[in-house]
Amino acid sequence: MASVLLVTNIFPPQIGGPATFIDRLGHSLAGRGHDVSVVCSSETRDISDAQRPFTVQRVSVASRERYEVLVRLRLALEMARHRLVFVNGLERYVAQVNRALRRRYVLKIVGDTVWETARNRGLTALSIDEFQVDARSQRQFAADIDSGSFRRDVARARTFGFLADVEQLWARGLARGASLENAVVIGEDRVINPEGLRFSDEFVRHKLLDAVGDLALAGLPILGCYRSYRGSHRLNVMALQGLIARQDAWVTVEAQVRRESAHADLPAGIAVAYGLDAS
Repeated sequence: MASVLLVTNIFPPQIGGPATFIDRLGHSLAGRGHDVSVVCSSETRDISDAQRPFTVQRVSVASRERYEVLVRLRLALEMARHRLVFVNGLERYVAQVNRALRRRYVLKIVGDTVWETARNRGLTALSIDEFQVDARSQRQFAADIDSGSFRRDVARARTFGFLADVEQLWARGLARGASLENAVVIGEDRVINPEGLRFSDEFVRHKLLDAVGDLALAGLPILGCYRSYRGSHRLNVMALQGLIARQDAWVTVEAQVRRESAHADLPAGIAVAYGLDAS
């Protein structure tokens, strides 16, 4: 039997992918005889905590100043006494506390903002598990990225968003540069751009474009394979920070630059489930 700590920002009755996942993981581990504790953020305690086969330690966010102290203290106490630590939220606080503890822990980088947005807008009645396997919510793109394929297949993919969100941003004086020429705008049930989409899978290609830009923050082209599932800028940067922090996980090498055309060469890119061009 192992002593396991699960760390998450949100937890039932809050709704979201990490909340559902950590609750189910806690039940599964406890059912196998493990001693499980959960640390999470919460306004108030939930009466269902007493019915769970594991301990739930909720840190109140009612006062931001107190929360900053209490969450670090709670994490330090729990991380010190548990053999295994699994992190699915509160990553920044865990990293700060671990500077002193120097404990190994598992960090799960995951996001499902697509389901949360769709559920909150009434666009789907599916549960998170049903949504993640429903064919209508799945789009994939895989490629070997070099400067030619980047210009041809990726660079023209526009950012996208909901019309209601755009109108709210404009009303607040934000996103002034957004227009139907440089963004895909989604109405209640359709794309409202007159010309439609540039690619049938333009949304996922733009996610790829986001990842190319985010991983360029490494300062050097990345020669490797990057896979993203329901990615975001935040998750891409977290993955990059995690990679850089693990100095035994990468090495700097010299590679010959291949000139493909008169255009300026672009850094080697990344994609959803693809291998990088290593030249």
